[in-house]
Amino acid sequence: MKSRFVVGASALPILFAVPATAADMPLKAPAPPVNVFSWTGFYAGVNAGGSWGRARSDLAITGFVNTLAVTDTVNPNGAVGGGQLGYNWQLDPNWLIGVETDIQASGEKASSRRFDTVDFEGVTTSYEAKIDWFGTLRGRLGYSFDRRILVYATGGLAYGHVSLSGTSSTAFLAATTPFSNAVVNTGWTVGGGVEGFAWSPRWTWKVEYLYLDLGKLNSAVTAGLTTTRATTAFTDNVVRAGLNFHF
Repeated sequence: MKSRFVVGASALPILFAVPATAADMPLKAPAPPVNVFSWTGFYAGVNAGGSWGRARSDLAITGFVNTLAVTDTVNPNGAVGGGQLGYNWQLDPNWLIGVETDIQASGEKASSRRFDTVDFEGVTTSYEAKIDWFGTLRGRLGYSFDRRILVYATGGLAYGHVSLSGTSSTAFLAATTPFSNAVVNTGWTVGGGVEGFAWSPRWTWKVEYLYLDLGKLNSAVTAGLTTTRATTAFTDNVVRAGLNFHF
């Protein structure tokens, strides 16, 4: 009987030691919260690219008696570059809306030389069409894949400085008259693009296409017995790549 008591008493420290050992075990640290990226907020950036445009001139060349109606088209093209500023609202994990404005310098220009005869007088018209700069104010509607790649459509207001300059010459009276006209026009734009993460969530790259209608420019010049009037419609296609910083 005494031996059973001794065995039971000797087991008590073991029984009490088990819960004490479990209490002394280190607890596993909780997992850090997942950082979910949001497109919502302001951003600003720069861009560069190229463009190919169209300047279609409807010409009315009036002589002493008759008027000749002709059409001439040139394709201004060149490099473009500038900056953009915008704001996004993320509606849910995938859809967002936003607004963006940009301003672009442009090297687009093209020239033409043509000869026409009205009445008995030959008229040589030489001119250059240019898109000097342009800007847009657009809405954006986008869909985000895996919250890292954004595909969007965009459209809104376009405006820009367009110009037409050159000379009109007549052979009969050996008269040459220079002309030049420029205006800041308003129009519209539509396009789309892709935007995605660069090296950190604050930086994104983008590739974008825009079609712009920059309105019409009216010009007139008189040389000898002829007067040439031109109405030139300007459109443009822009492809550019950019980099944005999200605040």
